[in-house]
Amino acid sequence: LEHRFIGAAPEATLAVVKLKPAKAYLKDFYVIRQDAKCFQENDIMLAMKYINDLARKRNMPLVLCIALGTNLGGHNGTSLLSNMLDAYSSVLNRSVVISAGNGAVHRHHFSRQLGSMDETVDAEIRVGEGVEGFVAELWTTVPNVMTVAFTSPSGERTGYITLKQGREYRETFVFDKTDVEVEYRLLLENNDSQLIFMRIRNPASGIWKISVKPVRRSDGIFHIWLPVQEFLTGEVYFLEANPDTTLAEPGSSLVAMTVAFYNGVDKSVDINSGRGYTRDGRVKPDYAVPGVLVSGAGLNNEFVVRSGSSVAAGIATGAAALLMEWVLNNTEAWGVNSSQIRNIILLGAEQRPGMESPNREWGYGAMNLYRSLDILRQL
Repeated sequence: LEHRFIGAAPEATLAVVKLKPAKAYLKDFYVIRQDAKCFQENDIMLAMKYINDLARKRNMPLVLCIALGTNLGGHNGTSLLSNMLDAYSSVLNRSVVISAGNGAVHRHHFSRQLGSMDETVDAEIRVGEGVEGFVAELWTTVPNVMTVAFTSPSGERTGYITLKQGREYRETFVFDKTDVEVEYRLLLENNDSQLIFMRIRNPASGIWKISVKPVRRSDGIFHIWLPVQEFLTGEVYFLEANPDTTLAEPGSSLVAMTVAFYNGVDKSVDINSGRGYTRDGRVKPDYAVPGVLVSGAGLNNEFVVRSGSSVAAGIATGAAALLMEWVLNNTEAWGVNSSQIRNIILLGAEQRPGMESPNREWGYGAMNLYRSLDILRQL
């Protein structure tokens, strides 16, 4: 009697693709722990295509559940994976749900606004003992253009990097026995952005500083992201971190739905749940779903209790499937896409008393399917 439930969408057909692990040389390039579970973006795209082709072959509607994420990327919805997800989201009888990630509490995001051309900012990073290395990405929006310099825990310092499109720079800190590599890219990954990609191998433990100054300035806003916690070999975090704009990519997609997660018992948003908004200021996440201590089916006919953004994404995917079925069976519509499913959910989303809506933690509120359909029935 303890587990008296039948799942979010019990009559749905599940299509599951097992992704192959990322290649070892890519893990080395991004200084990812070799035992970490991570996957290549092109394999995720191929998996999505396979499932979409399968649904088309069987003439079935499809809800894609993307419970994967990374901290790296532009966070403005213009990556190749985001574009593909948005393309599927715009097709009739297709819907896409993306998890917001679990990174708000990990202190892996730094953001500041430089008020003048003469101002500089130090992003201080605490690096623990035994860290093999890590990468970081600085993003800003053109016509802002930034450059960086590095200071090691022992006080060794590089000069500010002379920017040249596509060029790689390497610096060795002799006393700290640390190698720093930097690559500068403009208007490549995202059509309005500058990226400074930084890789630090064998870092000495202590406080590292990334000093940032403008070469060109508009609003002066820049962001730096460290990798997700699971990719690191030890303690790496910003001393003055910003918990906002911590949505895992591709959660900043333009059309696909991005879901935060909250505790269904005390109705509080979870401290780990990735927060918006996107780097270009769009409202994400779209809404929040329970994702703390959720009981569900596991292997060998057993039940497990799990927490996290992947749990919330699964619940939201089931809800989207039920709504898609309802629309197709109870209206004269030829089909429904992800934007329409999102708007139905937002119609009934519950806002907490006294809370601004939308906001960075909940989006437009907590999903309530019964309320959404009741409101839709009255319109």
